[in-house]
Amino acid sequence: MKAFVSVNAMAELMVYEKRTCTTCKNLALLLEERGIDFDRVDYHVEPLSEDRIRELVRKTGRPAQELFRAREPVYRELGLGAREVSDDEAIALMGPARRAHAAASGGQG
Repeated sequence: MKAFVSVNAMAELMVYEKRTCTTCKNLALLLEERGIDFDRVDYHVEPLSEDRIRELVRKTGRPAQELFRAREPVYRELGLGAREVSDDEAIALMGPARRAHAAASGGQG
């Protein structure tokens, strides 16, 4: 009987990033320096669906609110640091509908 080897073309680590983010750049550099293979998804170029965001939040085991980019202007504009935000609301704010609204109003999503 022949041995069967499955080759997974994807890295075991997926990094969801905003390519202009300094923290994201530093993480990529650290992983590369340590020889850790990873794939990247620029979520501003390849938006994540609400279902995918929900799945990623579930995997973290933490509230969705902790995934907000606190230095983004919209974070302050919506007062997200000053109030409790449910997972459903946070995921909706991170999802495609929020980005479409921001683009239509000339803001950043």
